[in-house]
Amino acid sequence: MSLRSFLNNALGFGGSSPQYTPGEVTWSVAYDVDDYDGPGWYLTAKGPEVHETDGPFRSKGAAIDAARERGSEGDELTIWDKDALEPDVQELG
Repeated sequence: MSLRSFLNNALGFGGSSPQYTPGEVTWSVAYDVDDYDGPGWYLTAKGPEVHETDGPFRSKGAAIDAARERGSEGDELTIWDKDALEPDVQELG
């Protein structure tokens, strides 16, 4: 178990997917070289009642699929390609 996974579980971020208020969460997919878990695609959720990061995923597509599964209609999805200056912003629905 990675340090990030241990801390997420210890702080209550792990386990079953929490329920978010639709339209209030921004899901962000980006490539990162994490100091603890290593390089890969990470999914971050930010909103009034949530701030969590999950990953690394094996591919950008896997991280996007996870955002679509966990997100609600009206949530925002920002996708950062590795060399992008601006994200691709979409609305989940």
